[in-house]
Amino acid sequence: MKTIFLMRHGETLFNVMDVNQGQCDSPLTENGINQALAAKEWFKNQKIHFDSVYSSTAERACDTAWLVSWMPYERKKGLKEIFLGTKEASPNSENPEYPYGDYFVQFGGEDLDAFTDRIYGAVREIAREDTGETILIVTHGMAMRRFLRAVGYRQDGTGFIGNCGIVQLQYEEDTFEVRKIINPAGTAQNINILGKFCGKRDVERLTSEQLQKKVWDCSGRYYGSVWRQYSGRWRYPGRSDKGKDSKAICDRRWCRSYNGNSAAESAE
Repeated sequence: MKTIFLMRHGETLFNVMDVNQGQCDSPLTENGINQALAAKEWFKNQKIHFDSVYSSTAERACDTAWLVSWMPYERKKGLKEIFLGTKEASPNSENPEYPYGDYFVQFGGEDLDAFTDRIYGAVREIAREDTGETILIVTHGMAMRRFLRAVGYRQDGTGFIGNCGIVQLQYEEDTFEVRKIINPAGTAQNINILGKFCGKRDVERLTSEQLQKKVWDCSGRYYGSVWRQYSGRWRYPGRSDKGKDSKAICDRRWCRSYNGNSAAESAE
């Protein structure tokens, strides 16, 4: 039996700009670097040590793999994001409603089903051939979404994995089982975001488990780095939390989408 951690890269410039990056590339932002370091800390705290590390050939994935593992890693073209043809670097708002089907083929891009087969095949090849027991694979958002679909896993909501989100897989007898989905990057990312509205000092006092609960309480639904959009603006009570216990932060009701996903979702 093998344990495989399938992980999305950290936040990039194109994520912030809200444009497709498919197989084109953009660098990790400072927040993206912090997300990767938060993931590294999570693995350390869980006493997880990798026997092997693999990455998509995209720079954003390679940089994330290095920041998380500090180990030599093998680059695999099969782990790259879906190719969008001439729609690379186009606004996400121009994307059709998911699933895309063969929409990007007319622009010289990949068919969604063919892309799914490629991603599943690349991960399965690593699982079959690598002799290690604990493996890290760094890839992309849509790649992870389509892999989960290929193994029959269904998520609530958008099903999209946040930056540096991790899917823990068990592989045995040529079968993948999803054990859990982890968002260690939430600790770094959500401190920055919640801190603007709840008092950064209060937020920083929370453990990662408390912080994740706080995001659930604040947004109503939590999907990795995806925040629920409500009425197109931030809403929160006008009173101050100054001097109050940090539990008061739970009173925040709705948060606007942060790098969120609408019906027109992005390849990242």
